[in-house]
Amino acid sequence: MVMLMLWAAAPAAAEPAAEAQAAAEQYLQARAAAVLPGPAAPTLTRCVAAGSPLLAGQQIIAAGKLAFWRSWREHPVNVSCTVNADSACLDQTGTRATVPAYALATFTLAGAKGGTRQEQEGIQHRLTLALIGARWSVIADEYVDTAELGYLKAAQAPAAMVRASRQRLVDAARSSQLSALLTPVPPALATASSDAPRYATVFTYDRAGVVAYADRWTTESDSTGISHNGAKYNPAYYDYASNGGPGDCTPYASQCVRAGGYPYLTSWFYDAAHPFQSSPAWYNNNPQRTYLTGRYLDKVDSVTDLQKGDLIYYDWNADGYLDHTAVYVGIYNGVRCVDAHTSDHRHHAWNLGAAGTRYYFYSVRDSIHWPIPNP
Repeated sequence: MVMLMLWAAAPAAAEPAAEAQAAAEQYLQARAAAVLPGPAAPTLTRCVAAGSPLLAGQQIIAAGKLAFWRSWREHPVNVSCTVNADSACLDQTGTRATVPAYALATFTLAGAKGGTRQEQEGIQHRLTLALIGARWSVIADEYVDTAELGYLKAAQAPAAMVRASRQRLVDAARSSQLSALLTPVPPALATASSDAPRYATVFTYDRAGVVAYADRWTTESDSTGISHNGAKYNPAYYDYASNGGPGDCTPYASQCVRAGGYPYLTSWFYDAAHPFQSSPAWYNNNPQRTYLTGRYLDKVDSVTDLQKGDLIYYDWNADGYLDHTAVYVGIYNGVRCVDAHTSDHRHHAWNLGAAGTRYYFYSVRDSIHWPIPNP
């Protein structure tokens, strides 16, 4: 039985900005619901300008999601979506508007053997709308979704569309790498950063604790749907994706390793007062993998070698530079899943990417003996 959460049509708004915001919210809800068979309310075709390339592109992505899930012998039975949209900003003519919005979609997926699992995605959008006649329609949707390449591959999308999606992901990742290169670490801070004891001891990695933390802080609500009082992520840490920042996937992975009980190291630490003076290995995937390998991490051959709380690194275009990091959280209804930030995914199948994407699998050591050589 297929269930669909319906959204009531927004009441007529007196102000154009409110009308544009309502139209943006309806579009994002329709975008999430487009994976369900039959008519969705509201439908994408009602929300997007007629003949717009955006409509064709979003329809391909929806078809790709379905094909991706089918590759795991799953299909959607329910979709819900909540949207947190900022006020619309109108241009001088009053006929164009931009709306930043965060859409959190929850998909209930049924497996071939009858079980179900829930998958969530949280994506930050920047929507452009035009007033066409008496109706606001979306004409552009700027966002980055790290799962999109996999959907386009499954949909057998045109090569130009795949290249454009891959380039967006690479550009977003490279801005993070540039930040790491340009941000010097104060020597005094780096020297004093380790919070581990200076005597011989053993730390054990709490894999259940890592998954609990990852699931709780993946998106703006925890896995039970309870809001974090308006905080998108754990407020104890800076959101490196905010204010046009480089992204939060690797900082989130660092947080998860910390939640597992492992201490800061001299070149792997977080500075709450000055987040960009944290060590590059904290918030950038390339120095993180390099520095933690042999200390906390060991490379393994396959996703089947991973345990809960381990890490997967992604190289979107196979050029040797890592572009994304995800935390492996286990098997759910037969699917090996990851949690990640930027974009936000909870219990998504691990194989993000398309042809040409390289995957690197790293096991976090079950325990470490302190002190670590050259920490």
